[in-house]
Amino acid sequence: MQRRILIPALVGLAVALYACDDSSTGNGLPYEPEAQVERSPVAGDGFLAEVVYPGDTEAGPNGTMICRGRVIEFTLSGDITGSLTFEQTLCWNAEGDGVISGPVTAEVQWTGRSGTFTGEFIGTLSNSVLDGHFVALGDGGLNDYTWEARLAGPLGGSLEYSGDIVTYNGDIAPEL
Repeated sequence: MQRRILIPALVGLAVALYACDDSSTGNGLPYEPEAQVERSPVAGDGFLAEVVYPGDTEAGPNGTMICRGRVIEFTLSGDITGSLTFEQTLCWNAEGDGVISGPVTAEVQWTGRSGTFTGEFIGTLSNSVLDGHFVALGDGGLNDYTWEARLAGPLGGSLEYSGDIVTYNGDIAPEL
């Protein structure tokens, strides 16, 4: 009984996959999305951080710590200038290993454009050294842009950022 249902289902799936394939692009889609994306590398270092609100910190089991709602403001320099606000949730152990996440909002200037990027940050700590990233959508003069960024450096020290400002030219998935 189960074979009678399984075989027609597999045949239907194979036909659907074959019908969607367009070997002219090599990706199974009738268009090439990457051809419509422009990436502009951005980088900066040594930006300053100030704790605006300390948040609520509590001790967990086995020497772990949890901090919720800490607000940090960064002054950005480099290819992107302005300020970035990060409201973090941070969990770490006595060795300085842990995870960090939270929303980011950046009021910035980039190549003569001004606007806001908003997104979500996630990162890891290893021996109190941060390695994380965020993707943030632009608004205002940066409406058609996305900032894909990586932050790295020791907590309480000089952090560096790198990444790309991504522009989507035209429809990423045009009507077929």
